[in-house]
Amino acid sequence: MLVVTDHCTIKTLLITNPEKDKIVKFEIDTNKYPNQKILLGKKIGDIFQKSDLSSRFIADQNLTYEIIDIQTRLSEKTSELMNILQKYKFEGFIHTTEIENFKSILKCGFLIPRIDLINNGINFKDSAEIGVLEKTTDFVKKCCRFYYYYKTPTNYIATKEGKYKDPLIIVYNKKLAYKSNVFFCPENAQRGIIKTAEEALYFDWEGIFERGDRRQSKYCSCELNDEITKKISHIRNAEFLVQGNVSIEYIHKICVSSQRQYDLLKSFCSDEIMKKVVKESDKFDKIF
Repeated sequence: MLVVTDHCTIKTLLITNPEKDKIVKFEIDTNKYPNQKILLGKKIGDIFQKSDLSSRFIADQNLTYEIIDIQTRLSEKTSELMNILQKYKFEGFIHTTEIENFKSILKCGFLIPRIDLINNGINFKDSAEIGVLEKTTDFVKKCCRFYYYYKTPTNYIATKEGKYKDPLIIVYNKKLAYKSNVFFCPENAQRGIIKTAEEALYFDWEGIFERGDRRQSKYCSCELNDEITKKISHIRNAEFLVQGNVSIEYIHKICVSSQRQYDLLKSFCSDEIMKKVVKESDKFDKIF
């Protein structure tokens, strides 16, 4: 099946080979090669063979393809994915930050990717490790990063090491998943595995949402060792990426751990924002 994007300069073609159950991606610069030249005027719903395509397009000669609307397909697959996540009490996409950073987020109206904060000289309190950042791709740095669930190993370590002085948890609306500029990672994004919603249907969601003692993990069939510990941490740190800024309109809930934090937010947040603030200290508890 050939999926044609209509919403960005770079067209992504996803070809599903039903025989091998494999998705192959092609990116084509439509400034150089307009869509109608690649597809030779064919419309959504048309069925065609490889011979109907221009020589620039490489695919399996023996398969038949159908042009479908990328937005419709993304919406359908994203809805399937959201149904899967509901089984794990998914509330939305989790972003942990300092209260001081949240002031800046409210002021500009957006959550902004790391690289844009740096390039524009915007000060922010940083909890990331230098060693991790050095291994992070520029693409990931251009994205706003979220977790699927609370109490990730990374957040726990940052809190334990004092990198968070006054953390709060922002839960962003599930509707973010339906945007065209989003990506799903089965492990922490620094490891570079970035997938579509359709591919994310097959992630190990049980492992991603798993919490508690690693010795009780489904991955620990024998004695816990460094290799297994790292594997569990990578999976529990699975991320959701949004390329570019994310509006504060997508904020679903803001979790604070104490009355003091609640009062601090009240000193600079609007009544509309305060309606979304909840005291849920259990979301900040120690994890193993």
